[in-house]
Amino acid sequence: MLDNYLAPFIENLRENHGIRKSIFQQDNASIHESRFTKAHIEAMGTKKLKWPAKSPDLNPIENVWGQLAWSVYQGGRQFDSKDELKTQIVRSWTEINQKYLRDLVNTMPTRMTQVVLKTMIRRCGFVTLWWLLGAAALSSSSSSSLASSFSSSASHSNGTQAGDETQAEVLAQDWFEANSDANVTYLAVGVNSALANITGGDVICGKGVPSLQRRTPDELPNNGCPAIFTALNGSCTCLSDYNGTDSWEFFVTTRTTETDFPLTLKMTGVLPIDTIRTLLVPSTVVSLSITGVGDETQTISFVPQDIDLPGSDVPIAMNEDDTNEDTSIIAV
Repeated sequence: MLDNYLAPFIENLRENHGIRKSIFQQDNASIHESRFTKAHIEAMGTKKLKWPAKSPDLNPIENVWGQLAWSVYQGGRQFDSKDELKTQIVRSWTEINQKYLRDLVNTMPTRMTQVVLKTMIRRCGFVTLWWLLGAAALSSSSSSSLASSFSSSASHSNGTQAGDETQAEVLAQDWFEANSDANVTYLAVGVNSALANITGGDVICGKGVPSLQRRTPDELPNNGCPAIFTALNGSCTCLSDYNGTDSWEFFVTTRTTETDFPLTLKMTGVLPIDTIRTLLVPSTVVSLSITGVGDETQTISFVPQDIDLPGSDVPIAMNEDDTNEDTSIIAV
């Protein structure tokens, strides 16, 4: 995968953009300490620079792993062998929407600036801070050309031309900010009317998959949302186990502490939330239950899909294919 995709891209940067130096960043996973890896790094003459603790990943590809995992395992897909899994990973990688990748590149300066201003000044060492400021300045002046280069060097392209920003994306971001209070965790599913025209890659966790959603202006996102929402410091946790089932059962508890926001959670897990947004569920769902877990009464609020829509009724769930009629979902 590195030989087919990353290496040609780096070579493109060297030949067409005059970028002669690359930074190879890796974490402390045990596989990176293998004899083969160490020998390869030494043979390539790679210079090492100690990376201070709690430093952010500067490579946009780190944001893609959640999207790739969702694509590989969507619909509860299982694999009988490593070769079968590898084949699906490669297939899913080539099918990732190129516009999603360009959005990650183009929003990097904004996210780096947020890191520097809101978090890293207090936590990082001089080396990290210097690197962030320099990389942000470089990205600000060259992000559009890098995005264009990425598009031209990729062997598959499913998106629009680099630099395009659709009205649908603008409306989707406006909706997300208006309907996601800061530091509030929502249980949600479905595409609101304001998001109806966005591409499939911009739908949170994919069509018909419930999720936990959270916007944290003063904290880094978990990179589980599509790029247009990650750019707004949105974090998403996909509940993929519910996809394709006709009976949904949620176990919820009032969120009381700042906890980690994982990329996925199991169907049987207890969901720490603050609010339930009207669930626009697939037509295949015929029953839905929400059970509070805990010794005390759970204080969880309900909000509509869009706070700007008229009316005072806030249904718990509606059929996503026909929101104008009474739902056929049975509340258990």
